[in-house]
Amino acid sequence: MIQTTTKVSVETFLSVIIQCAILTVGLLRQDFRQKDVMFYLDLIKDVIHKGMLGRPIDIQFVQIQRWLKRYEDLGWLSSRREGRVTYFRMKVAGFKGLLRALSAEEELLDVPEALLIQHILDAYGPYLRERLIKEKSSGNAQDTAIRQYLKPGVVFENQIRLLNSLISNQEHRIQESLRLQAYCQSALTGGESPEDIVRTMPSDYSYPLSHQKSFRELLQEIPSALSEFEIREGFAHRHRRFYQPYLSFLQAQREFYQGMLE
Repeated sequence: MIQTTTKVSVETFLSVIIQCAILTVGLLRQDFRQKDVMFYLDLIKDVIHKGMLGRPIDIQFVQIQRWLKRYEDLGWLSSRREGRVTYFRMKVAGFKGLLRALSAEEELLDVPEALLIQHILDAYGPYLRERLIKEKSSGNAQDTAIRQYLKPGVVFENQIRLLNSLISNQEHRIQESLRLQAYCQSALTGGESPEDIVRTMPSDYSYPLSHQKSFRELLQEIPSALSEFEIREGFAHRHRRFYQPYLSFLQAQREFYQGMLE
């Protein structure tokens, strides 16, 4: 499922930096402890979290423990005990899984997240490639997948692809909204009342807010004062204050990522 939200949340932010920390420590240390993950987590979050969320984030050891247990259950890493200390070791499947997750093939990231991930992939890409890819078996499906995840700018390319889809959808929504706005304005100019416009609105004017109801059905259900507002002012207001600004924001994001690929 593509997550199209652009709101920064603690949960999504944590998942990104935890994954980055585990990938980094797993690459730099053959055997690592939970406290080693915590160290790299602190390095990463201190660089970007204040600018993203405006407040510090406390990450508990138990959270890291859950992530490591999850990856062990997935077969991404192994663990062994020495006295009271547990040591972990990343497997090739774990590196591949983390690279796949961090490449954000189906998730729209916040810009700082995308920059962080691409920075880590660029910085450690040669080491990951040397450790994970067997050049003599370049046709191996696993090697091909890892090579794709390590392609320069892969995160930015994925973000551009997702943004292209969002921009196309937003442009279509604007076109439909303006078409419906023009219909209502023409009917008002012709002397029809808002109630008449709602009652006689063509069935193909289905507002793209829901697949369950047409816009006409929605207008018939809401209070008459709100229905009249929608007919007289709602479309123009929504276009001016939401649809067009959001489209401009998405286009600016796309332009930013395209610039990062140059």
